Amino acid sequence: MVPDIHPEDPKNQIEFRQRLLKGPFQPVLDIFPRTIFSGVKRSFQKSWYQQFIWLEYSPKYDLAFCFPCRMFSGSTGLNIGQSELVYSKIGFKNWKASTSKLSVHEKSKNHLNSSTSLALFLNSKLIDEVINDQRKNIDNVKELTRQKK
Repeated sequence: MVPDIHPEDPKNQIEFRQRLLKGPFQPVLDIFPRTIFSGVKRSFQKSWYQQFIWLEYSPKYDLAFCFPCRMFSGSTGLNIGQSELVYSKIGFKNWKASTSKLSVHEKSKNHLNSSTSLALFLNSKLIDEVINDQRKNIDNVKELTRQKK
């Protein structure tokens, strides 16, 4: 299961789908917590949400994650390296040169596969929806058949 970075994180398949439909958790804080890197105070920047639409942030842990990788990295069947686990399970906090690191991740095989899985999932219908659509089609055909008699 995915790390619990948000109170609405999924506990089952229905909640999982609802969480996916909501998209990345992107809170906008007045001031993000600062961490010292190389003697300089640095913090997460809300402007990164526009540059990396898949990026999400956990104010509880002061960590950033890749939404598609966090939700789907386990389902790709890939042998995920430690650097990719940072975006899906561990969390990213090294704010020094963050945009270049996020850009590298965005081009990674794991991110591309996870993003594809997310897109396919969002474009798929639940089995109940498919069954309901089929029932409507059957009812329409029955009604047309009655009208012809």
